[in-house]
Amino acid sequence: HALVPAMAAMADDFLQTSVGYYIRSAAGGVPVAPDASLGGAFDDTRKGVADFLEKALAIEAELRSASDAALDAAFAEHAADVQCRAEGTFASIAKLAEELLPKIKSQEPLPTVAVQALNSIITESEARYPGAVAKTDVMPEQLLAAQPGAKMYPGLVKKVEALCSRS
Repeated sequence: HALVPAMAAMADDFLQTSVGYYIRSAAGGVPVAPDASLGGAFDDTRKGVADFLEKALAIEAELRSASDAALDAAFAEHAADVQCRAEGTFASIAKLAEELLPKIKSQEPLPTVAVQALNSIITESEARYPGAVAKTDVMPEQLLAAQPGAKMYPGLVKKVEALCSRS
């Protein structure tokens, strides 16, 4: 990795600068001649840091590989179940979409029971995999309670249309 030598050089520079600062501070600001014996110590430190970083990167790669393999195995084990549940969720939403989308297009009021059923399907689907959803599609109670003509009703219609239009 190109990162290892760069980080080691940066650590070496930091150490030299820090030691130089503290030596000057201890001398009361009087210029101090550089000590040639420190060069070997810095080289040893830099090499030690470089070795450590190489080992750390190798361990990280090994752990990442093991983690990826474990995730692949878990996914393979549960893929059929996940697919079946996804198809069931999609079929349920598609059935409600047949009722809701025509009402949206004709600007008719949305049936509360169908909108609540849609929200229940989304809630159940997201609850199966907690933490897997970055942004929830569950509609808050205030939005669900919106009636035609209310300030929030256009938002409800937009959300229902978006959920029902997914493929």
